[in-house]
Amino acid sequence: MIVSQLLFIGFAFQNRRHLGMKILLVGALLNFTVMSANGGFMPISFETAGRLVAPQSLLDVPAGTRFGAKDILLPPEQTRFEQLADRFLLQPGSHTRWPSASVTFFIAAGAFWLLARQPHPSM
Repeated sequence: MIVSQLLFIGFAFQNRRHLGMKILLVGALLNFTVMSANGGFMPISFETAGRLVAPQSLLDVPAGTRFGAKDILLPPEQTRFEQLADRFLLQPGSHTRWPSASVTFFIAAGAFWLLARQPHPSM
């Protein structure tokens, strides 16, 4: 996960002349900081994870256990940069929900800005 984050940051840095990429770079750097400070994975609280799976299934799971592809279960008091951890659920009304960190919004905003500012192809 850390290597992919570094590659992503490198790509964003190489293209920083675009405002959208600068916004995206801020999000990528914050994401990298949180993951690096928490053992290389994005922390997710038991409370947030309990909204994705049956809360009873997490009762005997120890802190530090991997959860999904990129997360690690940590209580808030053991989480570094807890405010930037996976705390939100995208698509709350759908059957396909996934956790997201507040830093993801910087990445999404930067990507949106890049796409919205692209010149329209002439027809």
